Amino acid sequence: MKYCFISYLLVSLFFPFFTLLTPSITTAQQSEKDTVISGRVMQSENSSPVQGALVSATDAQGYTRVVETEGNGNYSMDSLTPQKYSVTASADGYIEVAKEIILSAAEHKTDLDFSLSKWGSISGAVFKEDGKTPVVDVLVFATSDNGKMSTARTGGNGRFRIDHVFNDTYSVTVVHDQYAFSEKQVAIQNGLDFTGLKLTALPGKIYGTVKDKTTGRAIHHAELTARRTNIEIDRITQPIQITVSSEKDGSYVIEGLGTGKFNVQVVGKGFGTVVENITLQKGQLQVKRDFELSAGGAVSGHITGRSSREPFEVSMIDPNGNLLKPEQVAVHSDSTYIVKGLASGYYTIMYKQGDALSVRRDISVSAGKITEGIDLVIEKHAGSISGHVYSTPNNQPISGAIIIAGSDTSGNYSTSGNDGSYTINGLAPGLYDLTVTHHQEIKKDKVRIEKNKPAETIDFTMTAK
Repeated sequence: MKYCFISYLLVSLFFPFFTLLTPSITTAQQSEKDTVISGRVMQSENSSPVQGALVSATDAQGYTRVVETEGNGNYSMDSLTPQKYSVTASADGYIEVAKEIILSAAEHKTDLDFSLSKWGSISGAVFKEDGKTPVVDVLVFATSDNGKMSTARTGGNGRFRIDHVFNDTYSVTVVHDQYAFSEKQVAIQNGLDFTGLKLTALPGKIYGTVKDKTTGRAIHHAELTARRTNIEIDRITQPIQITVSSEKDGSYVIEGLGTGKFNVQVVGKGFGTVVENITLQKGQLQVKRDFELSAGGAVSGHITGRSSREPFEVSMIDPNGNLLKPEQVAVHSDSTYIVKGLASGYYTIMYKQGDALSVRRDISVSAGKITEGIDLVIEKHAGSISGHVYSTPNNQPISGAIIIAGSDTSGNYSTSGNDGSYTINGLAPGLYDLTVTHHQEIKKDKVRIEKNKPAETIDFTMTAK
């Protein structure tokens, strides 16, 4: 009873004090809870209300509150604490909009309105050059003027639909490894659904037959590769090379090509590789070329200085300067090699291991015969050239530029990095032609590499693209 009395006495004595404190605490809490945002969510094209839109407010700690708009598009959110918020408005079929605000204690922000634009879409179909045969399971790209990209894949009927497209102007085309396609421009405004877009493979083609020059018989399964040589006009949507095989009757068709210059190589098993440069241009987009292959010649010899730990690469250059893809390159364990599938003529052989790249010129090849004794020596040289590739007028680094150093007996290449720097190693002493290529621009210089001398430094300045 004693303790109950004391407790009762304490409460009786201090109750008036607690009563005085309570109103001040309640007032402070209420002023914080009275912080309110409100506004209206409307359609951007006609200012009509968007019912059922979700408005969310996320504070700095990641806590989010969400309310829904009424039939008139209005919303209100109370009991917010004074701080910074990210407020977003979203609705099905509309592009989400976000705003950053800072609320003060007891602030009533009643004008936080949102204007939502509808998503657009682009749909259509992809056909081959005849305009009727659908192209199935390929990617269609829509790239906006500001660089945003959306994609879709064609179905069994060649049709596609790209949803959630912003209001902008788009270039629409197809990425395909066998055909090139023209681009179409599409403008999306106020959530327009653009329908009926027709993308058709370009009409350019190279066609003909492949036959044995000696017997006149058709060559089946000859491999024909058309490489675009004017790559600077290419886009990601245009294949750089297309490879097809000849049919049983020797016929072939390389189709879906645009205008440009093409290097066509024909490789048949047991035959020499044939190369021809063909240009497709407006008014002459379909070119017939018949190829005759002779029995293949070969080059063989011994490799000195070869390491089994690094790959050994061989390339052949024909009298017209074409880089060939030989039928077969074989390097044996005893360091002998043979390159097969060469047509008659004089060749330059380039061979590389690691940083060491060397050249041997004027190698004579006859049809059906092996040119023996073409020995190759791999020498690792310490010479190097380095530098940077910059753009004008702001001197920004250029990445992806190709820098080639070549002399009569040696050469190598490099690609500039993100900081514009490049280094070409493994160069023997001598005078080198240095060529840098970036897009359509080419710059040249000369540099001499001397034995036991420091690396040469050469910088290039290109036009910004």
